[in-house]
Amino acid sequence: MILGRNNVNGELWAIVSNEKTTLQTFAEYGLRFDIEANFLDDQSGGWNVQRSMIRDVCALSRLWFILSVATLYVSAQGVEVVRIGKRRWVDTHWFRGNSYFRIGWDWVKAALING
Repeated sequence: MILGRNNVNGELWAIVSNEKTTLQTFAEYGLRFDIEANFLDDQSGGWNVQRSMIRDVCALSRLWFILSVATLYVSAQGVEVVRIGKRRWVDTHWFRGNSYFRIGWDWVKAALING
């Protein structure tokens, strides 16, 4: 087990592993957390790709291309929302917060709903 505090945001991390834990363990888990967030965006947090039930490789490939472009768009929108200081309009989390994808997705949805 290893405990540490993120020197950027002050978040406390506790990692339990069956392997020797070092400072490198934090770096590896940090990368893993980024990947997990991306999986969430691709699945239940965003596109719900698994619900498409597409089995054809060509159709699935086209779907992923379209979703890649859409992901780029909403992520760029999320970055812009944060840059102009309006993050709290769509993200009420105070600590970890939503991903740029999720912020952009919520911003676009709100814009469509509110005109």
